[in-house]
Amino acid sequence: DMNPDTVDQEQKKGEPIFFGDATNESILSHAGIEQARIMVIAINDPLSTRAITRIARSMNPNLHLIVRTQFLTEVKVLRDLGADEVIPEEFETSVEIFSRVLKKYLIPKGTIEQFIRDIRSDTYKVLRSSSEPSADLSNLKLNIPNVDITALKVFPESSVIGENLSAINVRKEYAVSILAIRRNGDVLVNPSGEMDLESGDEVIVIGEPDAITRLSLLFHPWENPEQSPPL
Repeated sequence: DMNPDTVDQEQKKGEPIFFGDATNESILSHAGIEQARIMVIAINDPLSTRAITRIARSMNPNLHLIVRTQFLTEVKVLRDLGADEVIPEEFETSVEIFSRVLKKYLIPKGTIEQFIRDIRSDTYKVLRSSSEPSADLSNLKLNIPNVDITALKVFPESSVIGENLSAINVRKEYAVSILAIRRNGDVLVNPSGEMDLESGDEVIVIGEPDAITRLSLLFHPWENPEQSPPL
C-alpha cells in the first residue's frame, strides 16, 4: 500500500502489509512474490495494473494471477501481459444491475441465477478468445417470454436530446427500465435521473417488446408513420 497511515494501522493489527509501490521489483520481492501461489491485483490505475501484471509474471512464471480492471477493453491487454484471470468491473456491474431488474419482473430466482451463469460463461469465453471484446448489456439475449433487452440510439432528430431521464420518465410512461447509457465508448451503468441525453447516445433498456417499440419512437421518430426519415 502507498498510504503510510494505512500500513501503520494494519501492521499494528498484525496484518502482513507492506509500504511501497508494487511496480517496483524489490517491493514485490520483499512481499514474497517468488514464493507466492496466487496474486490479486485490484487497483484503479490501469497503467500501474499493466505494469504490475507484467512484472509479477516475469518474476514468478508459476504464479496464478487474478486481475481486476474497470474496462472490458483492458481484458485482452492484461491477459497478454500474463494475467490468468481478468475480472472486468464494467461487465460485472452491468450483470448485477441486470439481475436486479429481472427480480423486479418477478422472474424466479433460480432462472435468474442460471441465466447469469450462462451470460458469464459465454462472455468470458469471448473475452478470452477475442481481440476486441464487445460484450455489453445490449448484446445479452433473453430467453424469457415477453421480456426483451436492446439499445436505442439517440439520433440528431430525436426529441429527447437535452432532456434528462427524470423528465422522460420511461418507467412510468412506457413500463421500460433503463439499464445503462453508452456514450463515446463509455458505458454509464445505472445513470442518474438528472443525466441529459445527447445525440449519439445509446440507451440500453429492458421491457416488453411492444413497450420498447413505443419508446423507440422518441429516439428515432421517423419510424412513426406520421413522420418521414431524414434525407
